[in-house]
Amino acid sequence: MTPHFIRTGNCARLLVAALFIGTLAGCAVPPPAQTEEAPASEPDPVVNEQEHRALDALSDRFEAVGVRMRAICVSPENRAYFNKTACLPSGITEEMTKDTSRITKAQKRAAEQVFKATHELNEETRDLMLKSGIPSYMDDAIESRRTIDPAIKDLQNRLLSGKITWGEYNRERRELAARSAESHHE
Repeated sequence: MTPHFIRTGNCARLLVAALFIGTLAGCAVPPPAQTEEAPASEPDPVVNEQEHRALDALSDRFEAVGVRMRAICVSPENRAYFNKTACLPSGITEEMTKDTSRITKAQKRAAEQVFKATHELNEETRDLMLKSGIPSYMDDAIESRRTIDPAIKDLQNRLLSGKITWGEYNRERRELAARSAESHHE
């Protein structure tokens, strides 16, 4: 029997929230939390099985994207960037938020690589979501492109141009990830 959270679309929301938090950082996508709730009514087993298989296939594709994102975080080419910020926004330390230095040429090259790669993965992920036919995935993909992407791009541009310090970047990056997570829980 498929757990209640899959049938109600909560699985989609959990995966999307985890995905976008990860893509803000260019790193790992944690699995959705498992909950055990009793179903309100007995679902159609054929439809239920089809939905379950579709979600499993989509989850596998999201996991493959997550593997590629983790590779970005550990790549030696990107070390100059990740020496100043954490892979995941949740890993940003208090010390990182107080860093008053500005981006160097080497850090800028690494940051540009990270930003390009994560943008490509974000677009690939959105395409998967849009093609899934799952309304909540589709809505979240569209909303993310409309609201989160411009904020990410603005933050990245201000870092790359030297308008903000690493500390400011890290604080705003963490806040943006929290805002993104909140929007996916609504």
